[in-house]
Amino acid sequence: MVAVLEGESVKLAYFTADRGGEPRFGLLSGERMIDLARSGGPESLAAALQMPAAKILAALRAAEDAPQVDMPLTSVVLKAPIDHQE
Repeated sequence: MVAVLEGESVKLAYFTADRGGEPRFGLLSGERMIDLARSGGPESLAAALQMPAAKILAALRAAEDAPQVDMPLTSVVLKAPIDHQE
């Protein structure tokens, strides 16, 4: 269950699945990272912030249920939580 649905904060992050990979936008859920773009959700923090609240909640719910878009948190490298430097 997505944390926001339980009254808790949502943990969004950029990550790479390996040290040389492109940064991806994801949702931390327990001990796993869900790739939001691969589940049909927003591809960036900027895109997520521009979505209406109901749409982002629907995307987070769908991400939780999407097959094969998550990985153990121990297998990812967390990145800076920004889209780009001004």
